[in-house]
Amino acid sequence: MTSVHQPIPPLPHPPLPHPSLSPASLSPPAPSPPAPTEAVEVVLRSDGKPTVASPRPQISHLLVLPWPDIVIDNLGVDPRSDYVEQYWLGLVGPASVLLMRHLALRFEAEPEGFNLDLTHTARVLGLGTGLGRWGPVQRSLHRCVSFGFARRWGEERLLARRHLPPVTRQQLARLPEDRQTLHDHWRQSQMAPRPAE
Repeated sequence: MTSVHQPIPPLPHPPLPHPSLSPASLSPPAPSPPAPTEAVEVVLRSDGKPTVASPRPQISHLLVLPWPDIVIDNLGVDPRSDYVEQYWLGLVGPASVLLMRHLALRFEAEPEGFNLDLTHTARVLGLGTGLGRWGPVQRSLHRCVSFGFARRWGEERLLARRHLPPVTRQQLARLPEDRQTLHDHWRQSQMAPRPAE
């Protein structure tokens, strides 16, 4: 039995691209970057179901008033003292320390309180100009409130301490060992009896 081999026809060549089409135009388009997402606040309604809170208006000025506290005013430390730089700085960060020192200077000139221009303050302290809820100056204010240096009173008022409390033992444990040792020496010096004048 004989087999007949028939020639295999050549494969057709793919069509050549049009001369006006460049290789870049033939490649698929690059994906567009994802749109930035904005943080939202979720609150509970009266029926217990979660809902997205309405955006808060940007606050450009705050009425800053002194926060009187007999104990802290007598036993606390000045925000501009070496104590704050040695111990509070590593806990609250430089922006919050600068902000409290700035408020202390303002209280010296206006002890009853003053109007704080947040845009001007942010530029003076090198915190940019963003006044949104997550802007640098607002984050610094929130940190001061969370550490008990200040307290919000409504949307446009702030109660601020003129003296800051000493760090607690729990807060001190977050600092390096050399700072903990220095603080022990400081505390002993404060407890030592002072000579009568």
